[in-house]
Amino acid sequence: MKIKDIIIIGIFILIIILLSSFFFKKKIDTSTFVSVCDQYELKHYDVTKQFESLKTVKEATIGESSDLWQIEFYVLNSNKAAKEMYDKNFLEYNSLVKKSVSSSKKGFLSYSEYTIVTNYRYYHVCRIKNTLLYINVPMEYQKDLEEIIHKLGY
Repeated sequence: MKIKDIIIIGIFILIIILLSSFFFKKKIDTSTFVSVCDQYELKHYDVTKQFESLKTVKEATIGESSDLWQIEFYVLNSNKAAKEMYDKNFLEYNSLVKKSVSSSKKGFLSYSEYTIVTNYRYYHVCRIKNTLLYINVPMEYQKDLEEIIHKLGY
């Protein structure tokens, strides 16, 4: 093989490795969410019963800080149901784009993420397979939530 071919193959392998963390994010379960809530001293509540009428929400858990902001975690009965819930929240958030300071959207197959930052609020919704993470908090807590999101792998 020529050196040029080896370099091209090496670059290709490096790109695949770097992108694999984006394309192949791993979903978590409710017990992992609760464990991370405990690490950050968030109270956690099972609110699944509030969604019984939807028939698509298998589990719903809220993590709440002492400052009363919340992070919501959902396990839905299918990837399709999670995508529909994500799309609904995306449309809701997207109406805020004109008022936003910044926004970002990422997605591929079983992963979608949308974030909007306004002068007053931090909005984030992320879907991995049949799970969904939902955040709508005052902007002053953005850094705290970004740390938790990173810890969760979302």
